[in-house]
Amino acid sequence: HGTVDYISPAVTMVLGYPGDQLLNKNLFALIHEEDREDVIRQVQNTQRNPGTTFVTSFRLRHRNQAWIPLEASGNAGAAGSGEPRSYLSLRDTTSREQRSERDREQYERRGKQAEFINTIANQIGTIERSGDLYQLVVDAVQRELDIHFHLVQFFKYAPATNELVLTAAAGSQARRLLDSGLDYRIGEGTVGKAASRLRSVLVTNTAQTIDWSATPGVDDTMSEIATPVIMGSALIGVLNVQSTQIEDIDADVQLLLEVLSGLVAVSSESIRLRQEMGTQMAALNALQRNTSQANIRESGSPLPPVIGYD
Repeated sequence: HGTVDYISPAVTMVLGYPGDQLLNKNLFALIHEEDREDVIRQVQNTQRNPGTTFVTSFRLRHRNQAWIPLEASGNAGAAGSGEPRSYLSLRDTTSREQRSERDREQYERRGKQAEFINTIANQIGTIERSGDLYQLVVDAVQRELDIHFHLVQFFKYAPATNELVLTAAAGSQARRLLDSGLDYRIGEGTVGKAASRLRSVLVTNTAQTIDWSATPGVDDTMSEIATPVIMGSALIGVLNVQSTQIEDIDADVQLLLEVLSGLVAVSSESIRLRQEMGTQMAALNALQRNTSQANIRESGSPLPPVIGYD
């Protein structure tokens, strides 16, 4: 079935994935679709004919989303249970020039991500309402980061009901989902799990994740991440990003979204404090007006106003 049950450190260096990220995953899913059937055919042929070997070349998706040309030699054996097992030895055939190009592309990608964070940080500092903040963030992520991010959502935590309520969304399904009143219980789905664990939950291949459940009416998500927005130990909400591509959301994107979630948490708290201060000042001004009116009735002279407020 192509499921990985062992991977050497040398291979993880070539592919960029931590070893445990590939364990129990389908290696065939990472092979370029034009090469996949030939590789599967050769693997199956060696399993049917023990003692035979094969050598083949194919392209496999690196952790940074680039296609890596590999040469593989393989043979077949059997596990202790008697189940067929294939052993592959991989060699990166990327030329030095291609490696330089790949490194340059990764450098540029990270530069664009840093620029994105700086731009967002400047924009959210001027927002006065939390609803506007969440919509700006999901719009920016969906528009600027990756053309395959077909759905970006923000769920606000409602302590009274212990639920996560969809508050802002971007993508082709956004309006329908907002109108449907979508919400999740804590621990439910990818979004609810991120809220429960207070850490990001990344699904790199939804087809290979047994307990993954799709957003209602959204059938083409192939990878997904949910990142909690936390202030101190208090949960504010969850930022959810979904892609139509397998392995499209990697460690770099996860780190970027976690930084972004931190900025959203700080901005949300600033908005809350400003609104709270405004409410308190309004109450103080109302009290002052009532006191002034009482003074006028008693002495004919009002108290001076609080500077800067009506």
